[in-house]
Amino acid sequence: IYQSVCASCGGCQHFPTYPTGPVWSEVNHSDNCNNALFKFEFESAVVLEPRNVCNHLPVQIGPANPSSTATYTWKPAGLVSNSSLPNPFTTNIQNDTTLVLFILEGPCLDSVYQPVYVENVQYLLPDSLSGCEFDTFDLAAIQMADSSSVLWSHQPDFSAPFNVGQEELAIEQSASGYVYFLAESSHCSYIDSVWLKVDNLETGMVDSTFICLGDTLLLQALTYPNQSLNYLWHPDSIMLSDVSNPAVSVLPAQNQWVYVDVANEECFNRDSIWVGISPLSMHTGELILEEVDSIYRTQTATIEAEQIWGVNYVWTPSGSLNDSTASTVLANPQNTTDYLLEISDAIGCFIEDSIKIIVLDVYCDESHVYVPNGFSPNNDGKNDKLFVRTKMGNSIAFSVYSRLGEKVFETSDPAIGWDGSYKGEQLEPAVFVYHLFVTCWDGSNYETHGNITLIR
Repeated sequence: IYQSVCASCGGCQHFPTYPTGPVWSEVNHSDNCNNALFKFEFESAVVLEPRNVCNHLPVQIGPANPSSTATYTWKPAGLVSNSSLPNPFTTNIQNDTTLVLFILEGPCLDSVYQPVYVENVQYLLPDSLSGCEFDTFDLAAIQMADSSSVLWSHQPDFSAPFNVGQEELAIEQSASGYVYFLAESSHCSYIDSVWLKVDNLETGMVDSTFICLGDTLLLQALTYPNQSLNYLWHPDSIMLSDVSNPAVSVLPAQNQWVYVDVANEECFNRDSIWVGISPLSMHTGELILEEVDSIYRTQTATIEAEQIWGVNYVWTPSGSLNDSTASTVLANPQNTTDYLLEISDAIGCFIEDSIKIIVLDVYCDESHVYVPNGFSPNNDGKNDKLFVRTKMGNSIAFSVYSRLGEKVFETSDPAIGWDGSYKGEQLEPAVFVYHLFVTCWDGSNYETHGNITLIR
C-alpha cells in the first residue's frame, strides 16, 4: 500500500526523518512543498503446523518457541484448556477447525492460525463371549466412525497378528483368554479387547498315578460352585462306589485308563487318568535265589536275592550281616537265625521273603575228621582217590609218606585227593603213613596220623 503526504514546504525541514536511513534525506531541497510517498508492506498470515485430534482426545497446540514477554489470547476460548497460555490443550473439538492466537508484545499485536483436524476411529465390540472347549467364537468389530486398517492378536502388544484387514473373526478357543483388536488410520488408533471365557469343565485330575496291587484308589474330579454337573466314571468293572459322584473308589488289577465324563447344560468334557500297578507288587516267585541250609559256627554264608532295578533292599536282623541294604549279603550268625528280606519301591509297595540259617556246633575231634585206612586207585570209579573227610575245618595240612619216609603226596585243600601216584608214576600196592593237621571253624585244632593201604 502506498500513501502520499506533504513533507514540509517553503524550505522548512520539520518533517520527521527519524530514524535516518539510506532512502530519504534529512534536508528539504524543494523550493516549495515536498511530496513524500510511503510504502507499506504486509506479510501473509502465519499458519502453525496442523495438529491432529484422535477420537476427540486433547492435543497440545501453539507456537514452538513462545515469547515469555508477550500476552496470548486464543479464540474461540471454549476450545482450549486455557485461552491465555501459548500452548494449551484442545478441548471439546468435534470437527476440523482453525483456532486463532492473538499475540500482543509491546505496541504490536499479531495473530497466528492453528489448524486442528479431527479423526475418529471407533468400533463396537462385546466385552466378553462364553463357549465350550474347542468351540468356534464368532467376533465382529462394528465400525462406528472413520474407516481404517484393522488386525487381531492374542498378544497385547499385537505381535503375531492374524486376520489382518478383516473386521470379522471366527476363532477356535481351547482355554479362556483375551483377543485384542487394533484399528488404525493415518493419525489415529483404536484398541479394544474381548474376553473369551471357555467353559472346559476341568476335572483337576493328574495325568497318571501308581498304586500297589490290591490297593484301593480314590479319584476326585473338581466340583464347581453354583453349577449343576453330571459325572460318569468308567469302566464299571473296577468301580467300588457310585459312578455318578464326583469322587469314586476304584480297585484296578492291572495297568489301565480310568475315564470320567463331566457335563452341564451346554458343555461336555471327558478326562482320563492312567493308573499303573507297581511292577514290584506284581512280582511272583521266590526272592531269595539260593537258600543255605546250615553252616558251622564262625562260617560265613552268602545269601543272594533277585536283583530288581530301582528298589530298596532291607535285611533284618542286620547285626550279623556285612551290608543290610544289598541284594547279596554275607551272613555270619553265631546262632540259628531267621533273616527277613523286605524289598520296597518309590511308591511304597513292598514284598518279603525269608531264610533260616541253621548254625551247627563245631566238633574238632576224631569222630568228625576221617581219613580212610585204604583206597584202590584202579579207575573203577570206587575209592580211586584218598580224601580227608571233614566239615569241621577250613584248612588242613595232609601229608603221605612211604615206608622209607619219602613224602609222596601233600595238600592243604580237602577237595584235593591222592590218586596213588608219585612224580607221574603209579605206585605199587603198599602201606603208607599219613600225618594230618586240621584247623576247625571255631579256631581249634586237631592232629592225627596213621596208616593207609594202597590196593591195586
